[in-house]
Amino acid sequence: MKTSHLVVTGCDAAHFDLAEDMVTSFRAVCGADYQLGFVRFCETPLPDQIAARVDLVVNCTADYQNFADKPGFYTAYAAIKPRLPKLFAGFDIYSWIDADCWLQNPLTLKKMALASGSAALCIHPETDVHYTDLLPSDRTLSVYPKVMGARPSSEQMRTPMLNSGVFSAHASSPIWSLWEQELLALRRRFECGQASFYSDQIPLHHLIYRDRIQVARLRATDNWQTYAALPRLDCQTGQLVVPSFPFEPISIIHLAGKTKHQTYDMGVGEPLSLRYRRLQQWLAKHAPSATVT
Repeated sequence: MKTSHLVVTGCDAAHFDLAEDMVTSFRAVCGADYQLGFVRFCETPLPDQIAARVDLVVNCTADYQNFADKPGFYTAYAAIKPRLPKLFAGFDIYSWIDADCWLQNPLTLKKMALASGSAALCIHPETDVHYTDLLPSDRTLSVYPKVMGARPSSEQMRTPMLNSGVFSAHASSPIWSLWEQELLALRRRFECGQASFYSDQIPLHHLIYRDRIQVARLRATDNWQTYAALPRLDCQTGQLVVPSFPFEPISIIHLAGKTKHQTYDMGVGEPLSLRYRRLQQWLAKHAPSATVT
């Protein structure tokens, strides 16, 4: 029997523009090979450019107004990511890709499908030879106690942060219920003043290392953190690649933090945005022979 694999993304109206890049790039490289789900965090209807490219939509706005004045991420407050098998029932494998990501090829999805059969979670630890001074980052040091209610142990802080912007797990994995329990506990801590920030990533990191849960580790090319290292642009292929030899193509570009809005010196004589549409527009004008995804 063929394994069913659902890929999910989601956001609120403030991030629809980024999500349009994500779903457009997804269809460009995956076609109809995977079903694509969307979790909507707001009452604003999906733009046609998104709605036409997704197969399933779930409305998760019930708590959004209550969250408006709270710091952190609504995905953590509403425990969106751990509930994917509940929100979109009936699939064997669930993969999440943040709306501020875009795809260059489907290799990561294929890897995650294979790895999800042998590990509780398939995810990228934020470590790579191109990333420097990230273990732990200043942000992790400051946010961790705001989420967990106390400073973590030095042993735990030496372990790479697991980036929940791209991950995959089998529907039967124990990670779903364990992660949801951690986020419910975070909500209780927040309500009684023991926590002051909502993150789904830090509770996941905490339980993975606390319980020594088996994880299949993705490589940086599967979830490239643009804030950590600038990729290289190969104008011959139109691809963003790893910035050192052998210059492997990056599968998923993750425009984390300020990199959504910045431009960069990519060695082409003018500053470039790493946003999907803008980069494709530049390639179409300046490198028309390149393979544009």
